Amino acid sequence: MNTAPSLGTPTVVPAPRATGDWLTLTVRMMRWDLLQMWRRVMAKVLLGVLLGIFLLVIGGLLLGFAAAGGSGASTSAADISSLLSFPRSTALAVEYTAFMGVVLICIIAGALVGGEYAFGTQRLALSRGIGRGQALLAQVAALVIVAAAAVTGMMVLGALIGVTLGPALGGSPDGLSGAGVAQLLAYWAATSLRLVTYTLIAVLFATLSRSTAGGHCVADPVGHHHLPARIRATGDPYATAIVRGYAYVHPRGVRPDECRCIGGGRPRRAAQLAALAADC
Repeated sequence: MNTAPSLGTPTVVPAPRATGDWLTLTVRMMRWDLLQMWRRVMAKVLLGVLLGIFLLVIGGLLLGFAAAGGSGASTSAADISSLLSFPRSTALAVEYTAFMGVVLICIIAGALVGGEYAFGTQRLALSRGIGRGQALLAQVAALVIVAAAAVTGMMVLGALIGVTLGPALGGSPDGLSGAGVAQLLAYWAATSLRLVTYTLIAVLFATLSRSTAGGHCVADPVGHHHLPARIRATGDPYATAIVRGYAYVHPRGVRPDECRCIGGGRPRRAAQLAALAADC
């Protein structure tokens, strides 16, 4: 006689599903992505790098002003005091952000998208009922907010320098008219769009390669030449379209002996690219 206790049929507990409509879930994912970026130590380090290098630039200008003999001593000193006065100080901050911000935002984008694949958090979100389009849109929206916030913060910092440090050095800040406000807003929009464009490229390469390195290659200051030229040479329309779009943003061309952008340093054939895109 079998006296072993019967275990019975195991109870299958379904995974919890996310509740809310399409927009609510997308906004929730976007807030989660923003929280991830803020809690990363790397994001705080990159923010410190952005501000630190800019302050070093301002310090260099101050040393140049002192070496030129101070206010009214020479034309160089007058140029520096004018550069540090509003609105030229704002233009200085925005131009700096247009270069350095691209590098840093692409690093953040690569870490955000590549980290989703590395740690499996995207798979977890998809199992809870989040669509792939929602997850991608939330990532892009979060990165757009970060890019716009970076440009806004640097523009405000430049304006504060222009109305405090500039007059202290003998500069004369200009007043801000209605047309000037419109120009500043257009300048802000153009610079934000520049950062967003590079961010989208970084998201594309990080998604195709499913790695952080795929997005970081866009942030490489000499990465304009590190495009997958060998893949383009295969003649595949899909790969050619990707490379042509990237080369349009980087008009300096492609070096045919380099192919280390997609896949974190490993060349991939066009068929592999198509397979990766189909799985995304």
